[in-house]
Amino acid sequence: MESRAWGRVERIAISLACLVAAHAFGQCTPSNQNTKWGGQDDVVMQVGKPMRQASGSVLEDYRTGKPWPGVLVEVYNHPEVVLRDSARNRTGQTRIIGCVTDRRGRFRFKLKDGDYELRASNGAGWNVTSVVIRVRKGRFISRRRLVVQLFPGS
Repeated sequence: MESRAWGRVERIAISLACLVAAHAFGQCTPSNQNTKWGGQDDVVMQVGKPMRQASGSVLEDYRTGKPWPGVLVEVYNHPEVVLRDSARNRTGQTRIIGCVTDRRGRFRFKLKDGDYELRASNGAGWNVTSVVIRVRKGRFISRRRLVVQLFPGS
């Protein structure tokens, strides 16, 4: 009798863990892949207003809004490093988490307050796009989602 109860508790615990993991990653599949360097140049942008969460979409074509599934999106600490030096062999940053965009090109990360580099990459001749963001909780923080586009390498 006791082992049946523990089996039920284990199943509930596993189900809850899966739900929490799915909610934490939102709309993308967790990934341990490394940045897929492709093109010759890399694009670095900075978002001026703080955001409530790191979420958005990667588009294959901004004009048409065509989503890009399967793009690797990573979160790195110390975004000041990429603002100072966008070389591929830069040091001083640690990868926090990464995921692959869903079929609608969406990604979402739940992050603590802080400054981060979101790095989107797809390899095969595409430039890496880095977006520096500030995550803050509060009443007057932007709820907008990011829209990221990768550009073909030269």
